[in-house]
Amino acid sequence: MMKTISEFQLAQSIDQTNLNPLLSYKGCIKFFEDSKNFNFASVAILPIYTKLAAEILKGSHTKVDVAISYPLGGVPGYLKAKEVEYAIMDGAGEIDYVVNVAAIKSREYKKVLDEARMIVSAAEGKPVKAIIEMWNLTKDEIKITCETVLEAHVSFVKSSTAYKGYKEMRAGTIEDALLLRKIVHNRANIKIAGGIKNIQLTLKLLSLGVNRIGTSSGIQIITGFRDLN
Repeated sequence: MMKTISEFQLAQSIDQTNLNPLLSYKGCIKFFEDSKNFNFASVAILPIYTKLAAEILKGSHTKVDVAISYPLGGVPGYLKAKEVEYAIMDGAGEIDYVVNVAAIKSREYKKVLDEARMIVSAAEGKPVKAIIEMWNLTKDEIKITCETVLEAHVSFVKSSTAYKGYKEMRAGTIEDALLLRKIVHNRANIKIAGGIKNIQLTLKLLSLGVNRIGTSSGIQIITGFRDLN
């Protein structure tokens, strides 16, 4: 496989992820330092670690990407927006939030739209990624949900939380990427998450128009890239 992008460009397509609520602050510091050294686009983390991440990553190429209402998305939109407000104050540079899947399943798309608008407003111009849990939606639900959050001017549509607590959870796929790109076109960026651990799949997804990869295996992917001929 030929290298078609630079290592820096590859790293800047990866949200290096650690959403473990049991991680010690000492463990966090190592995670942030490693992520900074690899020039990842961001560290995707829980809100409790935001201030520490912002302090360590200040002046680097790596942003602080805070997961809002992760993993279930089961709080009202105004509370999600309040979480975003505090995350921004603490130094967040990007926001990933979990949409109200119950509203989608109930076809209450105004709730989805109102929530997205509140979150985008609270983010104060910082990129917002709407996580839509594609594995749990029909193609029609995916399309309507994408159109709804795009109306609120989110920056990214993201395929999944990749939360392993769901029995039905699956890895992000090439099919997910193709479907999102078909629906979203160039109106927003797309992010695929879940089970992406090797350079081959990463490069394939990027070639299909994926803008960001959510993974805890960023270092493994970069190492694989270095081993390519």
